[in-house]
Amino acid sequence: MPEIRVPQLGEGLVEVRVVRLLKQVGDTVERDEPLYEVETDKAMMEIESPIAGRIDEWLVGVGDVAAVHQPVVRLVDTARPDVETVRIPPRTRVLARALGIDGDQLSRWAQQQHAALLPEHLEALVAGERTERKTAAPHPSHTEHIVSAAEEKLHRALAAAHASVVPASMAVQIAAATLDRAATALRAESTAFTTVFTAFAYLACRTTNDHPALRTRRLSAERRRVFDHLQAALAVSTADGELVTATLRDADQLDYPGFAAAYATAIENALTGHGHADDTVTLALSHVDSPSAQFAVPTVVSPAVATIFLGAPGPTGHRHIVLAFDHLVLNGHQAAAYLDDLVALIERTAVPATETRRRSDAAAPDDVTAVVADVLGTTPDPDAVLDQYGLTSAQAVRIAQRLNARYGSELPATAVWHHPTVRALAAALTPRPAPQTTVEPRPSRDDSPIALIGAACRLPGAAGIEQYWQLLSRGRAVFGDIPPDRLPEFTAPEGVTAVRAALLDDIAGFDASFFGISPRMAAGMDPQQRLLLELAWHAVESAAIAPETLAGGRTGVFIGAGASDYRERAARLGLAQAATAVGTLPAYLANRISQFFDVHGPSITVDTACSSALTALGLAVDALRSGSCASAIVGAAHTICNSFNATAYYRAGMLSPTGTGTAFDDSCDGFVRGEGAVVCVLKRLADALRDGDPVIATIRGVAVNHGGRAAGAAAPNPAAQTALIRAALADAGLSGSSLGYLEAHGTATPLGDPIEWESLTAALAGIATAAGPQHRLWVGSAKSYVGHLEGAAGLVGLLTAALVVQRGRIPALAGFDKPNHRLTVTAVPLTLAEHACDWTTDEPRFAGVNSFGLGGSNAHVIVESAPNRAPPPEKATGTLLFPLSARTEAALRTLAADLAERLSQPRAEYSPSRVAATLQLGRAAFGVRRLITTPDLGTLVTALRSLAAESGSPEPPSTLEDPVAAATADRWLRGESVRWTDLWPEGAIPQRIALSGYPFQHRRHWLTDAEAQEPRT
Repeated sequence: MPEIRVPQLGEGLVEVRVVRLLKQVGDTVERDEPLYEVETDKAMMEIESPIAGRIDEWLVGVGDVAAVHQPVVRLVDTARPDVETVRIPPRTRVLARALGIDGDQLSRWAQQQHAALLPEHLEALVAGERTERKTAAPHPSHTEHIVSAAEEKLHRALAAAHASVVPASMAVQIAAATLDRAATALRAESTAFTTVFTAFAYLACRTTNDHPALRTRRLSAERRRVFDHLQAALAVSTADGELVTATLRDADQLDYPGFAAAYATAIENALTGHGHADDTVTLALSHVDSPSAQFAVPTVVSPAVATIFLGAPGPTGHRHIVLAFDHLVLNGHQAAAYLDDLVALIERTAVPATETRRRSDAAAPDDVTAVVADVLGTTPDPDAVLDQYGLTSAQAVRIAQRLNARYGSELPATAVWHHPTVRALAAALTPRPAPQTTVEPRPSRDDSPIALIGAACRLPGAAGIEQYWQLLSRGRAVFGDIPPDRLPEFTAPEGVTAVRAALLDDIAGFDASFFGISPRMAAGMDPQQRLLLELAWHAVESAAIAPETLAGGRTGVFIGAGASDYRERAARLGLAQAATAVGTLPAYLANRISQFFDVHGPSITVDTACSSALTALGLAVDALRSGSCASAIVGAAHTICNSFNATAYYRAGMLSPTGTGTAFDDSCDGFVRGEGAVVCVLKRLADALRDGDPVIATIRGVAVNHGGRAAGAAAPNPAAQTALIRAALADAGLSGSSLGYLEAHGTATPLGDPIEWESLTAALAGIATAAGPQHRLWVGSAKSYVGHLEGAAGLVGLLTAALVVQRGRIPALAGFDKPNHRLTVTAVPLTLAEHACDWTTDEPRFAGVNSFGLGGSNAHVIVESAPNRAPPPEKATGTLLFPLSARTEAALRTLAADLAERLSQPRAEYSPSRVAATLQLGRAAFGVRRLITTPDLGTLVTALRSLAAESGSPEPPSTLEDPVAAATADRWLRGESVRWTDLWPEGAIPQRIALSGYPFQHRRHWLTDAEAQEPRT
């Protein structure tokens, strides 16, 4: 049974309000026949049925708000295969309604026509029927009316218009009191009699100065004639009720006294038969002098290209301004722009010249309420958040434009997000002394930097840190189509042309045996838990710490969480069981890691939506600074395997319907989802340097806040974002000029990106230079590469910023073309990373990372490049011991291959002694063991490749000349624990470094597999 949905009626339009149902249940409807009437923020219009059928059920009612692509009516298809359906164009139906012809008669004539029934065909059929009626039986008693010459001329023009004009219409509302005040202000300029309509006509004509389409005549399909000045026509009613036309010459050039005089003369000429409209008239002005004529869609009569109608005041105190126009000359954007400018001019004129508001005057909340009410169509409470009135992005932009026009202010398009109530908007229009930037005193604590000593990631197109940096260096996103098994029972909404995401190759694989987990329990575990377990191991190895040395210590685990698709998938399949009870519980994202490593610090899972990961990092930094932790594991993960969130996000307009998602680009239309995980290991910097840990970067400042009462439940608060960045800089003891790179939250939405840009501009106000290349602050976003990892996004941003300050290169915004036109030009030295750029400096590099949660919770981190430090003295050249171990022979061979590949890359830190110390002191010892003895890296790499290929064996330890080394090697190969530090002189243990992590042996573990099912009793 076919369903008819709300069509896409214009760019940026997301919903309509149903104002009238033109058919009832049981009625038949033809293709292209009007079915229901809707109201948008720009116009009222009838929506036609794309198919023929019989109404089975209305899915909406009068007054309902329906989203674009939402089903509104269900039809029963009544098409008969033996009857050919003849198309009836919309303009033919318009003419039929004007002539009083019902739908059944129209359908019969269409079938007789055997072709599209055009307006001229309909006129001929009507004329023929009238001729037949003249020869029919005598009519009952009646009076004949002879059409006057004026009426006949008007009717001919109307009929000609139906054949030559493609009609369209658009409407706006304005407070009747505002228009009355405009008329009062104009009366002060002229002694001529002034009505509200006279004032309206004058302002409508003046507005065409900036809109040449309203001064255009269509000569043919290929040619237009644009007049320098406006020739306007007035529809004038005679004493007999006939309509005649008065013409105003050069109406857009007259001042008001001149216009009022010309207006009176034109009407007098028309009423005495001396006025006429020629082919230079392009705009007609109309109203009906009746309190009931509140809304009408006027007819466009050629050669005019538009007719503007002023409705009578309605019960809400508003008047409709309706612009009907020829779509062959004007498009919807041009019509909307003209109406917006007309309303703005009326509002400016409504303020008397002696009381003109300047930017220095206070804006009264009542006046701002009137402006907002004009846009919303309802009068808001001055202290209510405007979002609760169904505010759309387009309406928010229009409110800012009209306030600017009225007060001469310069509010940004995002003003409503900054000031979400009428009273806040009024305050924003009232200048205040510049606030003094102060930093609230905080309780005394240790504010020393925190070292990022280890990191691991698994991201789309990147199985580790090095692969991720290579991905950023290539400058291309890794978005792709989403396989159906990832989004079961998902149907893309209308208008979505590409269902894409940045996905991992496999989220079902897991090395359950490594972690001592049964296959059934593994299948019940959220893939996010599995990713975090494996990456926590790799991150600890990246820090060159033997994982078993953490047991019993004060290591805290802090995990950022978001949605659990796996839990929702289990619920949908009815697979609630013991394994999924803890396997999908958010608390276990952190608790599982703490249990496995046997660490006794805090174990916290935190969910603040998109800012979860950096919020978790903030908690970890506080715990380290307070001394409640000696080290911290911080992580976050996100996987996609259920359709609920995808469907909800598309319907909410959050996701890119084109599958692009480049932050700050003018074509941005929403974000693209991504999946993956990042885990970091943190220590106080002083402790890391003391313990000889590798340092990737340092965390100098962290701030977390909430936006409080904003423009809506999911709307950002720009002032809070600004305060957040300032607080993080204060925590770091830095000024904004110290920053050289900013990893942006980067929502890739038309207004989200400008809000973030404005917040950053405000936070850095007053700085003349920054510390990045060309003395500017460069802005980028990893979301343009790997998508939005939602709860894990903040740690992806942190990892990106850490690599930027470590390696001295800023990656480009992937897919970037040109900046979002809503980004404000600023004196702050900001630069979008349109291309990759080297960042060469002898000074420390500083970068900021933004992360903003959907619910208003925000986090910001300041990252600094690692400090330069002199390496400890290394042992003299000689034979070194390189131990390798794994749980299986296959894993050992893979580990050897990975190490050989890594060590073959030229890196300054890859000295033989550092590699040996890392493998000895920074790795767990497993049962399958090998030992390579060599003095140099070249021989080590050759031996590793032989081991990986099973084509050789390491040199036996008995050849070692050093008896301590020989004994240590022998005991270690027999499976005993050894003291590797005995091989190094006191105080001369080499610097440990990041090397390849353990090669987990994955096996599929999934809910629907047989192993996942609980045994039945």
